[in-house]
Amino acid sequence: MHRESLKLKVQNKFCKVFPNPNAGKLTILINNEKAKYIIINSMGINVASSTIKNGNNTLDFHYPSGVYEIIITDKDNNLWKETLIIK
Repeated sequence: MHRESLKLKVQNKFCKVFPNPNAGKLTILINNEKAKYIIINSMGINVASSTIKNGNNTLDFHYPSGVYEIIITDKDNNLWKETLIIK
């Protein structure tokens, strides 16, 4: 295994995204100082990205109904990924 692969740990405890499915308002709860998120549509296009901070972060997500992926990485290169369903 490559060293880079070892650095990129998959975690599901440092972050929670809710509600899912939702109608355009997401809450990201994170227990890390700072992180970044990227939201990708079903065609693989980045439709939203920004930095988030420790605690609750609310995002207004007004895109067409469908399936999206959210990828969140923290300062320690922990990775969290979830499928989002937008009504």
